[in-house]
Amino acid sequence: IRTTKNFWEQFQGEQKFDVLWCHGVLHKYNNFYETLNQMNTLQDKDGLLCITVPRINNVFYGDPDYRVYSDCHTDINIVNLIYGLALAGYDCRDAFFLQEKNSNLVK
Repeated sequence: IRTTKNFWEQFQGEQKFDVLWCHGVLHKYNNFYETLNQMNTLQDKDGLLCITVPRINNVFYGDPDYRVYSDCHTDINIVNLIYGLALAGYDCRDAFFLQEKNSNLVK
């Protein structure tokens, strides 16, 4: 098993990965649809993509909580995450999506 910890933009060439783990970074891009598309080019055809993104809507108060996520450009929910994955060419038929009760994370 080979692992690397790096930003996806720094990878060049034809290098492909079996697993891409994206925790708490996707919401920081202005266009996360394009980001997913570019990430898909790094993944093997039968690879696994694991994503966790925070919601900027505070689940306890219902108001945007910019104090916690001041660099959040997009409030990603399950619907637009699935839409973005489909636009990027991911087959979501066997995907698993979760938003835990009283949690601000979409997995």
